[in-house]
Amino acid sequence: MRVEKGLVTFCRRIRLLSERDTNKTVVHVFRVVLQRGRKGNFGSTEIAEIGELNRITCIHHLKRLARAGIIEKDGIKYRLKSGSLLEIVEGLRKRQIEMFDDMDDIAKSIDKDIFEKLGENHGERKARTISVK
Repeated sequence: MRVEKGLVTFCRRIRLLSERDTNKTVVHVFRVVLQRGRKGNFGSTEIAEIGELNRITCIHHLKRLARAGIIEKDGIKYRLKSGSLLEIVEGLRKRQIEMFDDMDDIAKSIDKDIFEKLGENHGERKARTISVK
């Protein structure tokens, strides 16, 4: 798979690439980050210079990459969370599994509380339609 097409697909799948980003700037920043990040920490000015982009735009996308769990802040610089994109994906997968495990616990607790208030046995729930207004 061609790198550009792969990065576009990757960014879409993790919801980094939006319809507003018609030039796919986040993909460009991501590529530069992956290439430069292997050498160590990097700053927004450096990414902007290498990518020939506006620094403010780079800062915006670096923050988005950090929220996505791909990079992290290290003082005034950034760094890749892992040494390879595959390791990053494995980290994302692990965080998603942990999130769903937490959601399971929350859902069980909410179900228990709701069904107890309704006077039903949690194990014998009935199908209900709940309308939200």
